[in-house]
Amino acid sequence: MNDEYLKYGFYVRGILKVFTAEEMNDPETIRWIKNTAARMEIPFRQWVKELDDHYRDAPHIWIRWSKRQNAWLEIYLPVVQAFRGPNMAHWFRDFCVEVPDDVTPRLPRREAKIRVWVLGCLLKSMVASEQ
Repeated sequence: MNDEYLKYGFYVRGILKVFTAEEMNDPETIRWIKNTAARMEIPFRQWVKELDDHYRDAPHIWIRWSKRQNAWLEIYLPVVQAFRGPNMAHWFRDFCVEVPDDVTPRLPRREAKIRVWVLGCLLKSMVASEQ
């Protein structure tokens, strides 16, 4: 029996790989993030609270591959830093819209990449929690 989760002090339902830089430059990944967020039907003013609550309560551990250490490492998602700002609710209103299959989604600007990355990683966890 694998009891590795005991070192965290709570039950871990899974380990999730965060999106890589290559995936974040793929329009299909951006389409998945936008479409999944739109289907969540979370009011745009509540996104930050929902993501913060999920990150705090999620029974997942996020990992990434470290080339330098040649190993999988647990990673911290900078939720508070990524979603800090006065117009964050409006960003969610504009970003979390469905993208049709015949439209190529625009890649996020440099200043929004970390925000989209954190949102995508948390959405991946939310989807896994529903299953």
